[in-house]
Amino acid sequence: MPTRYKIFGQQAPGPNTFSRLYTVPLAQSAVLSTVTACNYNVTNTTFRIAVVPSGSPLFANAYIAYDTALPAQDSIALTLGITMGANDSIQVFAFSGNVSFNAFGAEQFT
Repeated sequence: MPTRYKIFGQQAPGPNTFSRLYTVPLAQSAVLSTVTACNYNVTNTTFRIAVVPSGSPLFANAYIAYDTALPAQDSIALTLGITMGANDSIQVFAFSGNVSFNAFGAEQFT
């Protein structure tokens, strides 16, 4: 099966708003390699990242980062290696509207 290495998603959600960063396409699986959060403001903030299984609501057990401190004008990279199935998603949230998220990984047809 061919593997595609790619940018899964790039988002800068509004303040206090959950945003879907990436959803695994149907008939595919994926490995989430790295997620970055970049605070491009002069004020400290916090962020959340969750990996939500297909068909599930966002429960507390889905978080891989929760209210994680993100200093002003700084970035954090989480290198993870999380396996995901079809329709699983990555959701992101920041308390300020000045945080961008990027996700990178590989997709494979199942």
